[in-house]
Formats: sequence, structure tokens, C-alpha cells
Amino acid sequence: AEVRAREAMVAAYISGRPVDLTAVLLTTTSATDLLVRTELLADHVAQRTATVEEYLSLRGSLDGAASDVAGRAAANQLALADARAELASAEIEVRDAERVVTVVASQIQLEAERRAGGWGRPYKGAGSDGSPTPEQSGNARGLAWDLLRWCESGGNYAAVSPGGHYRGAYQFSPSTWNSVAGRHYPAYVGVDPAAAPSKVQDSMARALFSEAGRSPWPVCGQRI
Repeated sequence: AEVRAREAMVAAYISGRPVDLTAVLLTTTSATDLLVRTELLADHVAQRTATVEEYLSLRGSLDGAASDVAGRAAANQLALADARAELASAEIEVRDAERVVTVVASQIQLEAERRAGGWGRPYKGAGSDGSPTPEQSGNARGLAWDLLRWCESGGNYAAVSPGGHYRGAYQFSPSTWNSVAGRHYPAYVGVDPAAAPSKVQDSMARALFSEAGRSPWPVCGQRI
């Protein structure tokens, strides 16, 4: 009986089909045979149960591992985004530092030219004539405009180029100055740009930039 029952289970195992419990029990020939088969079936059920539990445990571990991997991947993505943001911020700081270096270099060069008599005028800074500064008026305000003024004239609103043709903080030529003034500030047509109030020079420069962009300042305009 035990041999036949085991043969039935082996056959089920080989075929991949579950054991036919009804067939196993109904083909018994005695009470002893039934007891043996019942015990074998109980053992078989216990083994299958253990196999299922092991599978469920393994699947749970794999799910946990997958979740952990996904969590690590998400954390890595956040760290990468933070690193990229820090890199972008650092690049901006480097560009700003390079601009400051350019300003300082321009200031040193302009001061040397001024000492050699190149500019021919005392230094007049923004607001030193009682005018609002660019920060106060909102015209030509910010680092880019600071850099433009320093590059063009060392920030001197009374500056005059060595040849005398370009004048003021933004180094207007008389023709350009009169053209812009005629469209926006008629009262200043014919006025020496280097003698005009600093706020007027700022407004004229801002008006010119609105019309022509950086092209009126082919070298220093790259800083705007």
C-alpha cells in the first residue's frame, strides 16, 4: 500500500500535476492501507505547504530588495540633481568673479591712462552731482551696467577719451548723443555728454540700449 501511494506521488511529481487525493484514498484495500496513505498524504501536504511558505518568504525578500533598490535609485537621482544645481551655482559664481577681475583690470588700465593725461577730467561717480544713482533711479542698474561703465570709462561720468571724441560714463559720441536726445530728451541735444548729470547719462544709455542693443559698445557691450 505504501509503495503504491508513493508511486502515485512520484508520478504526480514527474508529471507536474497535483496528487489526485481522491484516487489515492479510494484505491485502499484495508484500514492499514488507508492509514498509510493518509499519513503519506499528510506528509505530502506538509511538504507542499513548506514549499509555498518558502516561496512566499523568498518573494517577500525580493520585493523588499527591489523596493530598497528603487529607494536607493531615487536617492541617487536627488543627490545628482543637487550636485548639478551646485555646479550651476558655482559656474555663475565663477563668471561673476571673472567679471569682477575684468572690472578691476579695466580700472587699473584706465587709472594709468588717466594719470598719463588720457581722460583729462576729474573723476565724477554716479550720484556725486546730486543725481539719483542707477540703483535709485532704476536706469542702467545692476552688475552688467556697472561693468559696462567701468569698461568704457572707469565709472567716470566726466570721462573724455584721449582723442576727445567719446565722452561721459558710456562714452557717447556727440552724434549718437544728439540722436538719442532728440528722440527721448530734447533738452539735452547739444549738451556735452561728459557734463550732463549722471542720471541723464544713465537714461540716455538705457534708451540707446533699448533701441540698438549692445552694438553701440562693440567691446564693452559684451558685458551687458
